[in-house]
Amino acid sequence: MTRARKIYWAKVASILCLIPVLVWAYGFGPPPRRTGAPGDRICLDSGCHVGTRINDSAAITLTNSATTSVPAPTVRDDQPVLQAFDDRPRLSPGTYVQVFGANFAQNTYTPGGPPQRWTVRVADSAARRFGFQLTARLASDESNGQAGDLNPSGNSTEIVCEDDRNKPQGGCANNGVQFARHFQVPRTDGTWSFDWTPPSTNVGDVRVYIAGNASVSGQGNSRIHLRNFTVSPNGRLWEGRDFQGNNAPTSLDGWGVTFNDIPGYVYFVRGGVAGAPDQINVQVPNIPTTGNINVVVTGPGGLRSNAATLPAAAVSPAILAPAGFRVNNVQYAAANLLSELNAGRVVYVGRTGLVGGVEFRPARPGETIVFYAVGCGPVTPSVPPGQIATAATQLASPFTVRLGGQAITPLYAGLYGGFVGLYRFDITVPDLSNGDHRLELTIDGVSVPEAFLTVQR
Repeated sequence: MTRARKIYWAKVASILCLIPVLVWAYGFGPPPRRTGAPGDRICLDSGCHVGTRINDSAAITLTNSATTSVPAPTVRDDQPVLQAFDDRPRLSPGTYVQVFGANFAQNTYTPGGPPQRWTVRVADSAARRFGFQLTARLASDESNGQAGDLNPSGNSTEIVCEDDRNKPQGGCANNGVQFARHFQVPRTDGTWSFDWTPPSTNVGDVRVYIAGNASVSGQGNSRIHLRNFTVSPNGRLWEGRDFQGNNAPTSLDGWGVTFNDIPGYVYFVRGGVAGAPDQINVQVPNIPTTGNINVVVTGPGGLRSNAATLPAAAVSPAILAPAGFRVNNVQYAAANLLSELNAGRVVYVGRTGLVGGVEFRPARPGETIVFYAVGCGPVTPSVPPGQIATAATQLASPFTVRLGGQAITPLYAGLYGGFVGLYRFDITVPDLSNGDHRLELTIDGVSVPEAFLTVQR
């Protein structure tokens, strides 16, 4: 054999000996840290696949495997207020409602809660084989902070540590990051299930990073789909960054609610995987004031729940009266003493010590107090739902206010500047006896259930 031929066969042999390694890597899942998370690479970077990178890909979904459909949401009056309609809220422009997603949430993050069965799906109609890798990280340390505990379910997935060894039962060394990945051979259906146990304490948001490999025509022609999700323990309120000028957001983390296909203004989302919440608080947009309204939850990837149908109304007034202000079966309104507000202090009207941790004192006859409401209808000049009120307004609909049975002409009755859809009523306390007195509000003939304020001479 000539020297040239020996060199040729030596090169061939060296290439052939790599084939088992490539086959093993391709079949048993990618090496650790190929999720695209901070501190991670993807397979295109490391050379185990060649092809195209697709960021924030809707081809990847993360769900609870028990979820097969998205039923209609449950809608009820917003929790901090008393509504005139106890069982089925009537939807009016600008009022606030809660949409409960126990029916449409795939998972919720409960600190110390039981394991959850997660299912990853990679959908690519052009692909023949699929693989994946997932990691769950603390939002406070997305490079190295492991969040919860991953465990395989069945024989299609495995959980490994950074050293590429199977995760011990007690977790990776030094609480290192964990990786769920396909095991043995890539799947043709692109679907894998495994378990995730939430952290034992509230560690804040958890970021879930997923890289999905869709092999279009074998090695060298892969599409690497990337997507990340947030698992939130407590949900979040809208923030300044969510607003466009004075306009409130119509979705938070990709989730929203429509009313006859008109987006509402979402101010709170709680819990869930991929932002799939178990509760959304939303302000109703400008909708028809008669007939029925179809309420639909919308989410990432074009998700739409089935519709819940509720009656419409011109107004649906509600006084701010938190559940925590209900004491000995008496519901007190959340009203402030104006003199204290002007001095930069928040003091509520009620007997001293009414609710622990909250400052109260009774109102005196002749004092000005402020109570709050939603769903009171149009104002002049007009401010549509979903916009921050920036100037003084007044209610356009006829209304009455009574305290202790005495009619009161408010000093101010309109939207509260700096807020979205919150009405403010400034009233002077009439000459009343000591004790609790009923606060009554009627807007355009619609009355609010009773709430009480305390007067002390």
